[in-house]
Amino acid sequence: MLVSASDTIASSSACMVRVPALLQPGHGRDKAICEPGPPSLARGGLAPWQILRVKAHVEDHLDSTIRIGDLAAIARLSTGHFSRSFKHSLGMAPLAYLAERRLARAQDLMLATNDALSRIALDCGFYDQPHLTRMFRRHIGTSPNHWRRCRGGGNPRSLAAPPMPGLNQARWRALPVSPAFLGGRL
Repeated sequence: MLVSASDTIASSSACMVRVPALLQPGHGRDKAICEPGPPSLARGGLAPWQILRVKAHVEDHLDSTIRIGDLAAIARLSTGHFSRSFKHSLGMAPLAYLAERRLARAQDLMLATNDALSRIALDCGFYDQPHLTRMFRRHIGTSPNHWRRCRGGGNPRSLAAPPMPGLNQARWRALPVSPAFLGGRL
């Protein structure tokens, strides 16, 4: 079957007439491309339900050991996939998020209570006070005690117990504070 040149030109002309109609936004598949639909989630991240469950678990268990494997199990993902997805969704690694939340809780407790830093450290899931101090210096830039004194404006002696058993708390607070006690700072 041979096609003549006039048939090819006629067929092409008919197709060219239909092109503007096909390019209209309301036609066929182009409608889905041109009209805005519901916003889609970023690919590679956690689903909203996973983020909510992981954040809730972290907040509820800050005072205990939290493992990445446990968080991954809550999100129903493998550890590696969870870590990548978490970082993609929240912009930081799971351990960095955990450290940030623990430090935020420690700051809240330092402002709200007169508990010793060692007690606050344990209540926030740190192993001990030096662990809290290292993390606090690394992320906040100063020691927890200095941060607390600057924000709370309290006397540093009000946070410590009297050094001698026979000295009562009121007399201990009334003693002058020496520069050596404050580390050379007044």
